[in-house]
Amino acid sequence: MKKCLVVLGMHRSGTSALTGVLNIMGVNLGDELLPPAEKINPKGFFENQKILNINEIILQRLGSSWDDLFFYYNDNWQQKSELKECQEDALFFIDSEFKNVSLFAIKDPRINRLLPFWQNIFQKLEIEPVYVISIRHPLEVAYSLKVRDNFSLEKSCLLWQSHMLEAELYTRNSLRCFVTYDNLLSNPLEVLDKISQSLDFSFPNKVGDSINIKIEEFLEKGLKNHSIDTLKINEAVIENIFDYYNILLKIDDDKNNENILIRKIDKIRGEFVKLNNFFYNRNILELKINKEGLEKDNSFLHNEVRVKSDEIRLKGDELRSKSEEFKVKDEELKVKDEELKVKD
Repeated sequence: MKKCLVVLGMHRSGTSALTGVLNIMGVNLGDELLPPAEKINPKGFFENQKILNINEIILQRLGSSWDDLFFYYNDNWQQKSELKECQEDALFFIDSEFKNVSLFAIKDPRINRLLPFWQNIFQKLEIEPVYVISIRHPLEVAYSLKVRDNFSLEKSCLLWQSHMLEAELYTRNSLRCFVTYDNLLSNPLEVLDKISQSLDFSFPNKVGDSINIKIEEFLEKGLKNHSIDTLKINEAVIENIFDYYNILLKIDDDKNNENILIRKIDKIRGEFVKLNNFFYNRNILELKINKEGLEKDNSFLHNEVRVKSDEIRLKGDELRSKSEEFKVKDEELKVKDEELKVKD
């Protein structure tokens, strides 16, 4: 059966670096990849543009976004009729793009939130998904997002929690492994061996001198700009976020206590749900709907102003053209007048 290696993890958690290494090892990512961004991901995102586009459309049609703190609580979203076209696009793309390969990978941090949608796609196409989940300390992620998106540390930590809770829940009872960004940078070959062993597949490219050099050149130290060793711990961050992070670090290496760890995760999730439900009440929902309505109205008005400005510019061009025509006619009349005077 064809396998899809699904790379999961919060934004700014090393998923790009991890997928880049998988690509060096010969894992197919498809043809049209998102181009690198010099100040954000100079080595590349290693995200398929089509998958990114589908995920963005799904979130838009759900009235959400990747940084929506309350997305987790939109129940049964994957059953909505608005997503039928997205499903058809995803089925066609995955089937055609990876038709002739036995192993491929997809990566986009939005998939953490949208995994039930993609699992349905894999099931219909008889593809076996296996999962590698990249872990990075929530405060390192938060500081990175502060630089990139100007998010508060509190918002970023809550986003980290929701993304990682979704990734863990949706991959239970599937082949999966957890790897840390730090270990990828310091021991990439060890991480690759863990992925291969845990997920029961062999990489198309074999580890050797040439591959090792490519990986070493790719995973340069400058890839990671924020380290927990140099960051000040924020006391305002909810304690169970750190508890959850520490559980994720153990879950692969403590199989004897896996059920105990899962119960702890479920408890953390329950507390997280209660907290979000407390804030995500009808008044907040109405404010969100009103805000979205105002943004749509504002966007509509901007478009109207732009259209009217274009019309005014065209009218101005027409008037200038007519003015030039009048000048020419005026000159012609002056010439005719002079000719008549000569005849008289």
